[in-house]
Amino acid sequence: MKISPSIHSHSFIDAQRQNRRRRYSLSSPQLFESRADTSLHHSDTLSTKIHSISSNSNLLFPSNETDAEKYDILSKLNTGAYGSSYLIRDSNDGQIYLLKRIDDSLPDRFRQRLWEERRLLGCLKSNYILPLISAYTDTQHHCFSMKFEYINGITLLQLLRRFRWFEESVVAFYSAQIVLAFEYFHELNLIYRNLKLETILLTDHGYIKLSDFAFTRLLPSHTSSTHSIVGVPDLMPPEMLLGQSYSFSVDWWQLGIAMFEMLTSYSPFYASSMMQTHENVLCNHRAKFPLRLSSSVKSTCRLLLQPNVKKRLGCSIIGDRDPKHRAEEIIRICDVTGNKKLTKEEFIAGCKNDPVIRRLLVPNA
Repeated sequence: MKISPSIHSHSFIDAQRQNRRRRYSLSSPQLFESRADTSLHHSDTLSTKIHSISSNSNLLFPSNETDAEKYDILSKLNTGAYGSSYLIRDSNDGQIYLLKRIDDSLPDRFRQRLWEERRLLGCLKSNYILPLISAYTDTQHHCFSMKFEYINGITLLQLLRRFRWFEESVVAFYSAQIVLAFEYFHELNLIYRNLKLETILLTDHGYIKLSDFAFTRLLPSHTSSTHSIVGVPDLMPPEMLLGQSYSFSVDWWQLGIAMFEMLTSYSPFYASSMMQTHENVLCNHRAKFPLRLSSSVKSTCRLLLQPNVKKRLGCSIIGDRDPKHRAEEIIRICDVTGNKKLTKEEFIAGCKNDPVIRRLLVPNA
């Protein structure tokens, strides 16, 4: 098997991403449900822990006069509308971290998102999530600071830029890890709602970690739903665009889009205008698959991009299956090896023997 490097310096997907960034929703949805629900079971401990932390910024970002002096800035990674990211070296342990500084003059709607993301990250523990080390108010630089574990790698989008597309075995490898991350989220009644190749980070060992939880929502129970409209048009499922109630279905839809993009390097519903993108999603006017793709991988994408939520892969009827069963179902379909008896963990571990994936995990292998 071979992954061919792209002959283009800028792929079509890059142009789509630039338009995506310009069209981000500026709405301010309530990210967490505030009412209690006595039906909570496996997620009640996390829910209680999250809600026990006040939304007061003094508790979520305690004032710290000295932390700004405890690290050296090695480089600035990027700058956004309300802050910047830096590569830093901690003066105490000598380790390298990622530091995000967010301007403390944020509009209220963005400030609320920041507080909720901070509150959530303080509770989540998973191998597939970028760990938050600390968060504090930097009075010297008039900003909120969040220090993360540094991943000495790239995003999945940056990796895709190096190739025209990924082999199906590579797509299955990354998709399986995303499924495990979703399994963890959904067991805790969390909807991620922000899956795109830019938010999927790759460690120096080639495994994924999800980042950016600004749109994540905690539901009161596994059978609860929401109707907030967040994100960008070509990532929104039909039920979100129509203002209908939804829950975990949006994550499976976005997995379908991510798989499609990894396989083709372009987005399935993208159009030059927002209205046309909406129409493509609502009418299921999806871009065609390349002829080189197998029928099984095309079927998987179609099932994930199924407009009918009850028929969408991973969803069925809300609450009729637990997250583990849905995750196992998708892993089995993604498994291009044909060994349907492998566990999820065995499948991911076994992918390392694939020569294409091995080159991604071990440079120069």
